[in-house]
Amino acid sequence: MELRLKRKGKGIAHYAFKLLKFPLRLYLKWKLRIHIVRNEAKKDKGPYLVVGNHVTNYDPLIILAYTKPLIRFVAASNNYDHWLKRFFFRVARVIAINKKTQDVRTIRQILAEVKQGSSIGVFPEGGRNWDGTTDEIIYSTAKLIKFLKLPVYNQKLIGGYLTTPRWCKSTRKGRLDVEIYQIFSVEETKSLSDKEIYERLVKELQVNDYEYQRERLIPYKGKDLAEYIERLIYACPNCQAINTFYSKGNHFYCKECESAGKINVYGFIEGDFPFDNLVEFNRYQKKALMTYYKKHPFTSIFIQDVPYRRYSIEGLKRDTIDLTIKHDGITIKQSSETINLSWEDLSSPSLTFHNTLTVFEQDTRHQFIIEPFLHQTSIVYLYETIRYLRGENHDGLE
Repeated sequence: MELRLKRKGKGIAHYAFKLLKFPLRLYLKWKLRIHIVRNEAKKDKGPYLVVGNHVTNYDPLIILAYTKPLIRFVAASNNYDHWLKRFFFRVARVIAINKKTQDVRTIRQILAEVKQGSSIGVFPEGGRNWDGTTDEIIYSTAKLIKFLKLPVYNQKLIGGYLTTPRWCKSTRKGRLDVEIYQIFSVEETKSLSDKEIYERLVKELQVNDYEYQRERLIPYKGKDLAEYIERLIYACPNCQAINTFYSKGNHFYCKECESAGKINVYGFIEGDFPFDNLVEFNRYQKKALMTYYKKHPFTSIFIQDVPYRRYSIEGLKRDTIDLTIKHDGITIKQSSETINLSWEDLSSPSLTFHNTLTVFEQDTRHQFIIEPFLHQTSIVYLYETIRYLRGENHDGLE
């Protein structure tokens, strides 16, 4: 099946983005200190598929600014919740998908766009990574590559995580290196197996910002470099306490043992903790959480005054609720009703943006806004706990 066809009618978005490319490049260079290392897609009019490690909110804009076609990105349906995003996403024909779920309509829309000559963009991690290294790659991306039979480019970002850690309060000024290069030809997508495609995909998308930073030592300057780090970290390696961190300015602390750490201008951790980077810290805490639950059987977690959104066929409903995470499901206590949902009725959890925990109950989306200063809890801790209760992450349990 040959899908590199010429588009009939490019649409208003194509010409609008063409006019905006130059000012967009200027903005990205100012905001992120972008440095283009190589760009093999610079003259390719498409159609093609572009993938990349996902570390900043600006990742789609970067590839749009430095390539010719208007790429149709696959993005989480949550992005359509805001009216302004919804307007621009519809103009640009962004393809919506429910995170962590199979969506046949999305595949059909991708195929329809490609048949018209559009290029497609996907981030195979499914979301921005939290700790500075590439997250697990979704296997179905390899199947999509095999199915579409398009050239595949990789947008590799180095320094993106240190520029805007997912948990952070504000952007740091440092350097973000961009490499755009082909990782699959059309012939290779036809001849390679799904497994071979997946293995190469994993290899090419792998980036650990801390490993590069040890060699480069580029300063990433900003304010309050540690603030909100407790969105991510939850297990203290010194006293083994769970969910006891808080942050202020460039520093963070464990309430239980009073151990203190600092994020320095190079993005590394200084102070009392045995890890100088968040990749190792996060690997430790995932295993530590499993060990903790082995010694302390889970009972429940109660969180008061949680901003809550429910999206259903009836529309959007907002409320402030009390949330209880139990061994067999969750309880949502509203002013007017109490909803009990079992894990069997719910999808695997996903994290959206930097503060939103999402679960699906068939076509109904439940979203909980969790902030450390308000709720005294780590959103990543809640995410990993729910996965543990669902039996999804017991690999680290010895």
